[in-house]
Amino acid sequence: MTTIPTRRPPRQRLRLCLAGILIVASLATTPVTGGAAQNELQAPDVTAQSVFAFNPATGEVILSHNAAARLPIGSVTKVATALVTLDHLEFSDQIVIASSDMVAPGF
Repeated sequence: MTTIPTRRPPRQRLRLCLAGILIVASLATTPVTGGAAQNELQAPDVTAQSVFAFNPATGEVILSHNAAARLPIGSVTKVATALVTLDHLEFSDQIVIASSDMVAPGF
C-alpha cells in the first residue's frame, strides 16, 4: 500500500516557521548563566525599530518594544523561502551543497 504524503496547512507551516525563527533568535541573544539562583532572564538588547514576541500557548507577552509602530514588512523573502522549503523538505532531511552549486563567479 502506498502512502501519500500530506502537506501541512499554510497557517501551521507559518506558525512552525515563526516559532523556529523565534527559538533561534532567542538562543542567539539570551545569555546562558551557570547560577541556579537567577530565576528571571533579562530582555536582550534590541537594535530593531520594533519587536514583539509572545507565547502562543499562554498568550503571555515575552518581549515587546515599540510593538504598535507601523513599519514596512521586513524579511518577506526569508519567510517565503522557509515556507517553500517546508513544503518540500522535512526538518530531518540533510542537504549537501557543493562548490559547483554556486552560480556567482569567484566562489
